Amino acid sequence: MSGVFISYRRDDTAGHAGRLFDHLQRAFGADGVFMDLDDIGRGDTFAEILTTKLQESDVLIAVVGRRWLTLTDAAGRRRLDVDDDWVREEIRTALKSGHLVIPVRVDGAAMPTATDLPEDIRELMARQWAEVRDGSAFEHDVEDLTRDIRRRRAKGTWAEWFARYRLAVAAVLAIVLVAGGYSAFSYARAQRVVVPLVSGQTLERATASLTAVGLRAGNVSTRQTNDYQADWVIEQATAAQTLVSTGTAIALTVAAPKAVDLTSYVTVRDVGQLGTVAAAACATAMSAALAIHGRPVELSMRYLYARSQRAEGASGEGTYLETVFYVARQYGAPPEVDWPYDWRNGKLPPARTLKDLDQAAAPYKARISRLLGVDAVLGALAKGMPVIAGARKTDAWDSPRDAVIVPSAETSDDALTAITIVAYDPGTRRFKFANSWGTAWADKGFAYFSRDDADMVLNDSLGLWSVEMEGLSR
Repeated sequence: MSGVFISYRRDDTAGHAGRLFDHLQRAFGADGVFMDLDDIGRGDTFAEILTTKLQESDVLIAVVGRRWLTLTDAAGRRRLDVDDDWVREEIRTALKSGHLVIPVRVDGAAMPTATDLPEDIRELMARQWAEVRDGSAFEHDVEDLTRDIRRRRAKGTWAEWFARYRLAVAAVLAIVLVAGGYSAFSYARAQRVVVPLVSGQTLERATASLTAVGLRAGNVSTRQTNDYQADWVIEQATAAQTLVSTGTAIALTVAAPKAVDLTSYVTVRDVGQLGTVAAAACATAMSAALAIHGRPVELSMRYLYARSQRAEGASGEGTYLETVFYVARQYGAPPEVDWPYDWRNGKLPPARTLKDLDQAAAPYKARISRLLGVDAVLGALAKGMPVIAGARKTDAWDSPRDAVIVPSAETSDDALTAITIVAYDPGTRRFKFANSWGTAWADKGFAYFSRDDADMVLNDSLGLWSVEMEGLSR
């Protein structure tokens, strides 16, 4: 059982899925990738073919476009909510069968939440998501996806091994049958089990999967990498589908966090006495993303703030983080020199119009994507993407001891701020972030919080967001 099955919605991502299909065929062969090329109706012969191909595959790629969640049928029902929706059934079947399931966002699609999905496929949100971007980044992203599939398939399949050594296997079976008789062979076979695919699972889940079939986890080694979340199995010494004796120990390799630090690319902002922390965090992350790719340009947080307030029709102070993201995606941000920040003065620069500044901002648009949780932050940082987060601010933030933020039980969701996460040290298990209170605060404008305290320091409702700039490939 070895094949890549591409699941997609024809009215949403037919073009992207087709291009992905072509590239994956080059990597895995014409027979190693399957995608339906015609409409499928219930009861059609082709539906049977689709089911068979899904059963024969070990990997399912769910291609998620901008309308994947919202497309409706002729009755006006959202397709995902219909029990016999083919896309839903493909994903549900793959999840139940233990396939390697990789959701892939295309066309700038937003990350869905678990509540957006029917209960029987919500496990999709627990999988590591990938993104395949358009333009010059497409080839690079598909290469990353291909590499990921190969790694998580471990070292091949039983079917491939059998095809290679089928003559030797036949000879051995003949000897066994002659020497021991069929009953002895049957008994021996009864004491052997097939190794499941556990690469791509957490260590806890992989251990449970092995135990369920009469095997056990053997030696567990670690490999420092941020391509996977910490404690994920990235390799199994015994390939999936191999036949082994009951009780065999399967050695596993799990991902361990690797230090990453983007501090040198970051300029700390100072919002003064104005509530522009959301715009400051976004401008900080966007500017750092440019610097990481050799284009050091400081972008205007005053523009992001003013444009966001204009979009909200706000007359008071402050703006929503999601509005700032909208402006960063839709308009971008001009260089700081075009509209320098002065918290006392919100007027346009002399002889400049908002239209002028919109034109100056256009080359600097951001791609901002929601991360599934704090464990996904490392992967984003490793790819050169700073991460914006909402945080719960307490009085302890005024003068944090040793620049370390310690959560308080008295923290209120009413006291929120926005920060830019830029580093992680696995030795101390601490994240490092840039604040927007100037360089006199904490450690030259930076502070730290423990991975163990992340749930209390960060605010779930505001989320975690990776930032990269359009036109730049990782």
